[in-house]
Amino acid sequence: MMTSGRKVRLMTFEGLNIAPKGCVPEGNYWKLIGHKGRVALDPFKCCKDDRYSDERKLLVVFDISFMFLGLCSYQKNKNSLWISVTDLSEVSY
Repeated sequence: MMTSGRKVRLMTFEGLNIAPKGCVPEGNYWKLIGHKGRVALDPFKCCKDDRYSDERKLLVVFDISFMFLGLCSYQKNKNSLWISVTDLSEVSY
């Protein structure tokens, strides 16, 4: 179970393993695939994205700098992004 503080790896982004055509460089979050981070919020407090029926998302703070990858970050937590649970894999310590 992905609880707050658990280490995770991004396996896909929005269910895809490559960026769609026309993706702007600063929004190419597919660059994060394979990178690790930590779950910042408890799964029971995760948001439900109304665009996707029952898809649950977790706030993940990545170990790599978004600035280094040329990505925009709109979250209060630096280097973080709301990620679907289905796009993540737990990493053992």
